[in-house]
Amino acid sequence: MHDTDAGRRDDEAPGDDVLQMIERSDGVRVRGVAGALGIGTEEAKERLQRLQASGEIERNADGEWVVPERAGADDPYVF
Repeated sequence: MHDTDAGRRDDEAPGDDVLQMIERSDGVRVRGVAGALGIGTEEAKERLQRLQASGEIERNADGEWVVPERAGADDPYVF
């Protein structure tokens, strides 16, 4: 396991760095992802769209990408 030139470890999925960044924020835009990771906006868009398609992230009412809130194991309404 070593760091690649893109700054991610080779045991991580291509979207892991984006997902980790979004989890640490209150919401980000495509340009914010691109700037923070040092990638182009088109690559950032593609990564965001893949994460959205897999249900990992969603867009909020402000057009920012966020990790959706999910019910936890201690939620009394989870069956």
